[in-house]
Amino acid sequence: MKTFALGIAMTVAACSAAAFEINLSSEERSKYSGKLHLQDLLVGDAMRIRKDQTCSKGNQLYVYGLAEPTDEAKWSSTFKAEIKPGRMASLTIEPPEEPTRSKMAIQVIACEAFELGLGASPDQFLAVSEINGFKDLASLYKSDLFQSPPFK
Repeated sequence: MKTFALGIAMTVAACSAAAFEINLSSEERSKYSGKLHLQDLLVGDAMRIRKDQTCSKGNQLYVYGLAEPTDEAKWSSTFKAEIKPGRMASLTIEPPEEPTRSKMAIQVIACEAFELGLGASPDQFLAVSEINGFKDLASLYKSDLFQSPPFK
């Protein structure tokens, strides 16, 4: 029994000692990708990003600063994100070819999900100042933009 326990302990120690270490932050890793990110843009610049790059802190909406440019999406909406002064972004919804309310819904998961899942730091998020000119989610969802597409 002692031999078995010793063998297990040595195997665990060998496996953990050989594990590949990820010793770069998400921002440092992204620099090696060679791609442009939302937070690299200057005030007034804009790029199209996926709609799953938004998150919430408290009652405020943010966009992930390491979001990369994307093409128009056929099945889901995208955002045109424009950089504003004060580390803020203005978003414009770009509906898919066949818009529905669910395809256009705004993602409001906690920003901690990005921090845990991607290793993002709290300073990698830009506050969202408006979406399609609206300053709050209730007004946006009550607008014709969201009331005209069918529920699906």
